[in-house]
Amino acid sequence: GEGNACPQDVESPNAKISLDNLIANTQSFQKLYFGGNVADKATNVGFDDWLITKGEVAVANKISSDIAEVLTGLNSIKTNHGTLYSAVTTCETELETFFDTKFQSLTRGFRDNLLPRLGLQPPQSSTADAD
Repeated sequence: GEGNACPQDVESPNAKISLDNLIANTQSFQKLYFGGNVADKATNVGFDDWLITKGEVAVANKISSDIAEVLTGLNSIKTNHGTLYSAVTTCETELETFFDTKFQSLTRGFRDNLLPRLGLQPPQSSTADAD
């Protein structure tokens, strides 16, 4: 009807790469967090080191494990379904569970734990975000 958009009219022709983009963005965030490749985190200087220097070892480790869990979850979805646009109901259920648990744990942990402990302010628009 009028005012309703058809998905085929608004979806990008490249939408099926969105899962790969989520994985790439999470890997980039992980590199930023560790100051470089994960394999070199002991010698790199990143946000994890800043937290540890401030005595926030538990927070640093939690965010580190949350990032790893998000990457594992995204790669599992990719292995099982190949794309976020699978019509399989189990894919939709897996995605909802993933975003309500692992993904929100990471994003909320970043906003509510990392930023305040480092004396940084989240963007004003993020204060009401559920993720």
